[in-house]
Amino acid sequence: MTRVDRGRPSGVLWPAVAGGAFFGPAVELLDVLGSDERWDWGAVLVRGSVFAVVMGLLLALQMRFSAAARERAAVERAVATGVLPQGADGQWLVRLAAERHRLRTSRWGGPAVAAVLAALVGVVSPSPGGPGGWGWACVVALLLGGGLVGVRSHRGLREADRLRTQLEERLARV
Repeated sequence: MTRVDRGRPSGVLWPAVAGGAFFGPAVELLDVLGSDERWDWGAVLVRGSVFAVVMGLLLALQMRFSAAARERAAVERAVATGVLPQGADGQWLVRLAAERHRLRTSRWGGPAVAAVLAALVGVVSPSPGGPGGWGWACVVALLLGGGLVGVRSHRGLREADRLRTQLEERLARV
């Protein structure tokens, strides 16, 4: 197995970093709303960083030891690069359909979660225990992050459709 077969780093890093970016503010928000604690930016950074590191390690281990995870990474890599592997067969139609489903869910789910978190942070920002003026920066960052998730998913969905059509044409010629 070559290094490329193990998956691109972004297959592990993107979900870990995105998850950490949403996890830190979400847990701090629960602390502020649930127990009347003051907003602590240090806790946001520590929680988000720990989440990203642990998630990255777990995803890397999964990639290393799970054949299904490597297959899913191969499909994600094909969609990201726009190139089907030479040996793509009829099973790839099923894999591309599963990837399309994941991308369709992420296209609306990621921005929706980000919008809810941003709205809650916006509500908490002016309160005495809230993050204050920096809370609005967090709101903007959450909205931009959610938008990025939506755009990445939308582009991936278009590419998955194009690859499915290309594979169907390739299989029809055989």
